[in-house]
Amino acid sequence: MSLWGDAHFALGALAQSAQTYAAAAARAQQAGLKKAQLHALTSAMYPLGFIGPEQGVAALEEAVKISMSVDDPPRLALTQMLAAGFRLVFDSWSQMDAELCTSAYETLVRLQPSELDPYQRVVYAHILMLKGNYGEALDLCERSLSEASASGVGQVVNFLAHFGAQSGQTMVLLRTGQLGKVLQITKAGGRASPDENLSLYWLLTLREAWLRTLAFDFEGARQICQATCNVRGEFPDGQYYAIDQLAAGNMAPP
Repeated sequence: MSLWGDAHFALGALAQSAQTYAAAAARAQQAGLKKAQLHALTSAMYPLGFIGPEQGVAALEEAVKISMSVDDPPRLALTQMLAAGFRLVFDSWSQMDAELCTSAYETLVRLQPSELDPYQRVVYAHILMLKGNYGEALDLCERSLSEASASGVGQVVNFLAHFGAQSGQTMVLLRTGQLGKVLQITKAGGRASPDENLSLYWLLTLREAWLRTLAFDFEGARQICQATCNVRGEFPDGQYYAIDQLAAGNMAPP
């Protein structure tokens, strides 16, 4: 069922994705399959990051508790890193969580240095970005983007990792003033049709809205935010509302 959760997320059906992961976790618990339950709980972090951060924190806290009962040190380190990283990105910053995330990642690298997948690296890349380690964060994101796509054809084979890596990549580029590269990425993606891929549409429109705000194109930023809002009758994420109101304030006469 977790694969269905991935599929729903790829199509932008975030509520269905979160519900599918929750159902998969419940079934795995009933069957006594702790590793499958852990996978479902941790996979829910992406849709819940959009629509229910509090639920995401709770799901990952449950995952940590379960991982402590499984004799699998790499999985425990991974779960601790994901839980701490989620709280840092979607809840609030704390030095304790920052140190826990770094320690867990270093443990994971030490225990299985050749087996880290793009998904694992991109979560840590977001924390590096928040700490201002932009070069290292960008390197991890770009490596993950490459590995999440099929060699030579650019076909995405790991959507969650690809989505997270592109999200982190564009944020680093925005923070380091590489606005032209961000525009290239959003234009190359064509601001994907919401009918085809709503989650990718949100990501690319959000990044372009931030880009236009930084470039003082407040009218352009508002147009993007309002168009995205019209897709479903409300802002899909609080960041859109923040950008829209910031741009509106800057456009207002003195």
